[in-house]
Amino acid sequence: MDIKLTPGENIVFKIEADFWQRGNNPLQKIVGNIVRVFSKLLGYRVNGALIVTNKRVLELTEEYQCWCINTNRGVKVLTKRGVKEFGYQMEKTCGLFCPTYYLYYEGDTQSTLVAVQNGSDQKLLEILEKFQAALEG
Repeated sequence: MDIKLTPGENIVFKIEADFWQRGNNPLQKIVGNIVRVFSKLLGYRVNGALIVTNKRVLELTEEYQCWCINTNRGVKVLTKRGVKEFGYQMEKTCGLFCPTYYLYYEGDTQSTLVAVQNGSDQKLLEILEKFQAALEG
């Protein structure tokens, strides 16, 4: 997923979306991978990303059918006024194991939860700082 950047704009970080719900829970990974494989065999795939640059925050989604036909592409720019709150949360499954970290942000019309691979408290705090700087920039 590519996006055209404006002059002087640089990508600060990018989080790929997991539309198949393949979190850290082993059972969840198995079920998500089975659904993903069947969808791929039927010619359907979906990609998404949250891209934070030094100037803006973008949500991207793309859907493909018949293995290669782009049937849907969405680009959403988040504004400072459009985001009421943002933060992160950690959820553990399998008792004390399998922690999954999520970046969330909420606006007037939607709330979004994005799983962050290999997340930690420190990593999410750094992401929140960059997210805030991009919204204010």
